[in-house]
Amino acid sequence: MDRMADSGKSRGGGVCVMVNNSWCNNANVVTLTCSCSPNLELLALKLRPFYLPREFTSVIINTVYIPPQANMDTALWELHEALTQFQAQHRDAALIVVGDFNSANLKRAVANLYQHVTFPTRGNRTLDHCYTPYKDSYKALAHPPFGKSDHAAIFLLPKYKQRLKREAPVQREVACWTDQSVAALQDALDDADWDMFRRSTDDVSEFTEAVVGFIGKLVDDTIPRITIKKFSNQKPWVDRTIREALNSRTAAYNAGIISGNMDEYKSAAYGVRRAVREAKRRYGKKLETQFQQSGSRSLWQGLRMITDYRSPPSGLMSADESLANELNTFFARFEATSSSANASSTNANGASANSANANGAGASGTIGAAGGTCAGPTIEQRPLIITESDVRRVFKRVNTRKAMGPDGICGRVLKACADQLAPVFTDIFNLSLTLGIVPSSFKRSTIVPVPKKPRPSDLNDYRPVALTSVVMKCFEKLVRDFITSSLPASTDPLQFAYRHNRSTDDAIAHLLHTTLTHLDEGRGNYVKMLFVDYSSAFNTIVPSLLTTKLGDLGLHTSLCDWISNFLTDRPQSVRVGNCASSTLTLSSSGLCPKPPALLTVHLRLHSHFSITEPLGQNYTNAKLTCVHLNDKQKLGLRELKNMGLDQKAFQFIKCLLGLGGPAELI
Repeated sequence: MDRMADSGKSRGGGVCVMVNNSWCNNANVVTLTCSCSPNLELLALKLRPFYLPREFTSVIINTVYIPPQANMDTALWELHEALTQFQAQHRDAALIVVGDFNSANLKRAVANLYQHVTFPTRGNRTLDHCYTPYKDSYKALAHPPFGKSDHAAIFLLPKYKQRLKREAPVQREVACWTDQSVAALQDALDDADWDMFRRSTDDVSEFTEAVVGFIGKLVDDTIPRITIKKFSNQKPWVDRTIREALNSRTAAYNAGIISGNMDEYKSAAYGVRRAVREAKRRYGKKLETQFQQSGSRSLWQGLRMITDYRSPPSGLMSADESLANELNTFFARFEATSSSANASSTNANGASANSANANGAGASGTIGAAGGTCAGPTIEQRPLIITESDVRRVFKRVNTRKAMGPDGICGRVLKACADQLAPVFTDIFNLSLTLGIVPSSFKRSTIVPVPKKPRPSDLNDYRPVALTSVVMKCFEKLVRDFITSSLPASTDPLQFAYRHNRSTDDAIAHLLHTTLTHLDEGRGNYVKMLFVDYSSAFNTIVPSLLTTKLGDLGLHTSLCDWISNFLTDRPQSVRVGNCASSTLTLSSSGLCPKPPALLTVHLRLHSHFSITEPLGQNYTNAKLTCVHLNDKQKLGLRELKNMGLDQKAFQFIKCLLGLGGPAELI
């Protein structure tokens, strides 16, 4: 590209690109843009070489010259606009930007590019750059200058590895849930004699194990499974129609070589192009549908599909069994203090009740039920009886995308065969509630550790995700709905967590409104706020404390026993890749799936108080908002005292919690 008069330079020159004919012939070279301005000279070419990795459809080479006297910001802006347009029009093209940038740095304008020239190219300065979106794609070597040039020649040695060689193909086995296979499974379950399992044993755990095992055997025998191999460089729009068209083209080509008639091959080749166009059209409509649907999940799925985002490998696939055992012991660390906590909770509840009887008059009207410190309305004592229609309804609402638990019953089985499975599971649920015993298969959990950061350094860098029985999750919902529907309406109006039509946005709005209203009431007003956070809040709940509070509210004894049994003697193991740890049995709350099912009840009954009135004559401008403490958080009170909380305010909080008078200061 010759330098034009628009460049403002009187001398000739320009930029050029020389292409080796053995790499790409002239017929496959297309000029995208030729621009020449006082700040930027740009020549962009799109090339289709004879060989390219499958993930690329073409190569876009951008040759750049930015004069020393140019406005660098303007030059980078013009270059950024051009590169953005090229990437939008040719998403699968390999982008290369080379040239003399002088003092400009393209990474200031396009952050996702990598600069591969790291040595000085003129004197002691690096003026010539090479940018690509791929890390370590080139190794730059310095060579002597051409002719009388004062810039070093740069030899770019390709280091790019095909995606197919960097990432091995992934094989996974999937079930084919067709209409025919679902109908066959429903017929098999209709013919099942569930009374045979009832008569075989009086133990609810054995009864459940037999039913679950029989259902799993029917699913394995009825639903066909196929193995899918997914390649890392596979285009997202490639489907079965394209593979069939490619196989037909290959067969037609081989037959044409033998017979000498290539007409069928030409027709098959046209069929491949037609199949690709149709597949791309269907993929485009699928993307549009993702953004037209309401919900954040569809939005993020659409963005992942557009950007071809792939989660980085976690490195856990190559872990050994020792890591799984260490993680299992670490996740069960709260079990060590569960026995003492369970024993002390009964005494703490009794002491709190006595303290409430002695001081109950002073706290009325400002505090909710704090550990039994004030009497309130109770739940009507009636046993829970689950009907078949309730079980059928909750089965049909199962989210089939959720992972199945250790029992091997996936959500799709429950949803597709809700009418067939509802009777037998209704009997199991009611028998479990009557006996106050949860089947052991329903309490079993498999923990999958998820790294919190790309390179975990210790065990605390893993987040435990518990996979539990989908059937038990449905059972939990039925129990939760019964308890929450029976709870008194006199709950704290400032509780926003786990309540219907409440969210964290409402909590923020209420807090801001209360704060700003108080500040506007008078000049010089101020607000003091106390924020308390729990460490592993879900894992430190004492099961006996929850069941005691439910019993105090009048919950039926059999249901309290059922909840206590559900929270204790829970087998747990950790799965890391293909390795599994040994099983540990926990009797604390641990990683059992209380949130958001049974934990909803606990948080609504938990010791808490909310103060939005002045704390006294000396605290007319101080408001304490949204504090949540219990009898186990005495260490938190000590931290409040160390933070400099006023003695009167500290003593006031202490009395509200029922922790005694000045003689028991911690």
